[in-house]
Amino acid sequence: MHVKKAILSLDGVSEAKVDLKTGDANVVYEPDRVKPEDMLALRIFRPPSHYRASIKER
Repeated sequence: MHVKKAILSLDGVSEAKVDLKTGDANVVYEPDRVKPEDMLALRIFRPPSHYRASIKER
């Protein structure tokens, strides 16, 4: 799964569960090492890719 692999490539992300059917992902990360904005900036979420991302706060 390309999205999961991209998210897990970030230093500080320890777990990513991605559901492409619902469009949701749950990510476990260390906030002192990686920020949500870093995830949004991943190449997989930029055109021409059809994947989009936004942050839902818990």
